[in-house]
Amino acid sequence: MMEHEFTPLIEGTLEGWRMAGRGSFSLRGGEVLENAGGPGIFWYTLQAFPDFLLRVEWRVSREEDNSGIFVRCPALGSSDPVNDWKPAVEQGYEIQIDDKGHNHELGRLGDPQCLTGAVYKLAPALKLASQP
Repeated sequence: MMEHEFTPLIEGTLEGWRMAGRGSFSLRGGEVLENAGGPGIFWYTLQAFPDFLLRVEWRVSREEDNSGIFVRCPALGSSDPVNDWKPAVEQGYEIQIDDKGHNHELGRLGDPQCLTGAVYKLAPALKLASQP
């Protein structure tokens, strides 16, 4: 396996990060990012990455937690929390974090296109990307 050098996106501060939507983010211990109070969409604006490998560590608190990592989304605003986040959902790609694979439109669980590791509704997860 080829080793890759990774650039940390968070190094002890939230400087250089912006948010769209309701809610907030905080940094615990300089390295654990937590969100609260809404579907806040968080994105990095100071450095662009044309092609990249993204390595993410995450933890969910409850079985019903559902989240994702948005990539390749347009620049977002921050003056209208009700709507600012919508371009990320409508024009970006979401790497899904949902171990139940809940397809809200079809009302079913276990959908590979909604499972952790899937590119939400575009490319199914080939295997569950979570670890216990």
